Amino acid sequence: MGEATQSSGMLEVLEVAVGDLDRHRDLLGGIYRRRYLGGIIRGVFEPGRMKEVAAQLQAGVEGMPRALAPTFKGGLYGTPLVMGSEDLDGYLEDAQRFRAAIAPLFEFAGSLEQRIEMVLGAISGGLPVEVARADDGRGYVPATMRVLVEGDSLPLHYENGTTKYASMKRLLPQVDAETIMSFYIPVALPQQGGVLEVFTTDCSGDGDRIVQELGGPEKALAVLSARGRIEVLPGVGDMLVFDGGRHYHLVTEVRGSQARWTLGGFFAFAKDHGRIFYWS
Repeated sequence: MGEATQSSGMLEVLEVAVGDLDRHRDLLGGIYRRRYLGGIIRGVFEPGRMKEVAAQLQAGVEGMPRALAPTFKGGLYGTPLVMGSEDLDGYLEDAQRFRAAIAPLFEFAGSLEQRIEMVLGAISGGLPVEVARADDGRGYVPATMRVLVEGDSLPLHYENGTTKYASMKRLLPQVDAETIMSFYIPVALPQQGGVLEVFTTDCSGDGDRIVQELGGPEKALAVLSARGRIEVLPGVGDMLVFDGGRHYHLVTEVRGSQARWTLGGFFAFAKDHGRIFYWS
């Protein structure tokens, strides 16, 4: 499969087959330098396997932590860092339970973490990739599963906003916060809606000023839309990496009985750019 792009104005998302990653060893560098908005790695997981993962989770997986989100009804499998406390104790306990519970579901791929690290390592020039860890060595959650059901959406936001959370205080000394990016893998897609929209406006320009002056993200949506946006459409089993740290983005309302299931989290270069840390 050859490479392709999804693009609109200044936004370009490179599409690459998982077997062609050796041709795109600086993709993460290109995203950081704004050459690309992101990349869709096609075929990281086989779609049929993703359907099985969703079915197993729906049926119930022993020990799997669940969390309720303030902005959508579907909920989460695994507890994200932004919902943790500053001391991280409960979060790290949940992380251990999540990793144990999710492992059997991804044995077909070696392991979930192995597959994530393979992709991120290949597109970062071969840098070491590892789950972020606390001072005592306990690992963070590698990824969480987000479920959006009919009527759910995600409001306009950018991930660098999470650096203000108390639960991020212990991670920030390890990473270059300007390089925080997002990754996710669709596990199931809805009949309609549930589309990721990314905007040309980002938090390093005048985006925050516009949002504040207009009275909040939703009131600023029309202005940001007029400046430019793109729909980004990874398929089931593909892995999207994109500059969600700096760029405003949202997920449109899910319509229909089929929920939107995505497995994902965040990653960033270490302070010295000598490795990649990821977490959720």
